[in-house]
Amino acid sequence: MRIENTHVGATGTNAVEQTAARAAATNVREQRSAEDRDSVEISGLSASLSAATDREARIEQLRLEVQAGHYNPPASEVARSIVDETLSERK
Repeated sequence: MRIENTHVGATGTNAVEQTAARAAATNVREQRSAEDRDSVEISGLSASLSAATDREARIEQLRLEVQAGHYNPPASEVARSIVDETLSERK
């Protein structure tokens, strides 16, 4: 029995080698795509850290106002917050 390789390409590679090369290229594209998704996750983490920093700055500002005696929130807002907090603890 004689087997002839009739699927030789211009560069001398056969169909199996060409398929393997395409598969390797696809894997590289998939890895790059995964790396792109990672950057999105990192950006999300960055946004969370930024929000935490903003919160810390606001807390520090309120602390200084209380310490100086300049913080006077409306009583209705204080009451509403107390009730909301109490009701959320019951759930």
